Amino acid sequence: MPRLEMNLTDYLRVIRKRMRIIILSVLLVIASTIYYTNKQIPIYRTSCSVKIEQRKSVAEILTELVTWSPGDVIASQANLIKSYPIMEKVAERLKVINPEMGESQRMGIVKGLQAQITTEQIGYTNIIAITAVSSTPIQATNLVNTVAEVYADIHFEDKKREAA
Repeated sequence: MPRLEMNLTDYLRVIRKRMRIIILSVLLVIASTIYYTNKQIPIYRTSCSVKIEQRKSVAEILTELVTWSPGDVIASQANLIKSYPIMEKVAERLKVINPEMGESQRMGIVKGLQAQITTEQIGYTNIIAITAVSSTPIQATNLVNTVAEVYADIHFEDKKREAA
């Protein structure tokens, strides 16, 4: 069986012969890319940081030396920020829920807000980063700031209650 080898002129001839298919393929890929890109919903992400201060009396420090506490305080606070009671107060402050709503509606809205929020401890510090994701930048900013404010208010009230 004879072995046929193609040289450069043979390749150029094939390309010239199939030029319509090549151009049509390139234009189809460009058009589909533009269409898909324009259909995408923009996602905005913003975050703020909260520093957790733990002021302890001498008695609390001595008690802590004697007792064993399983768990990380900062990780607990990070989970507390995303908890249902705090997110419900955030939803009330943002006026996305009202007292006339049914419990299932309220729960759905609060769960939606919880899904938009993530919390994480920054390194080995006592700082928690709260991050919000939304389709509009103003909504993301309002959500993350309101979560931080509500958490700070509730944390302050808890500390006042402990001191009393």
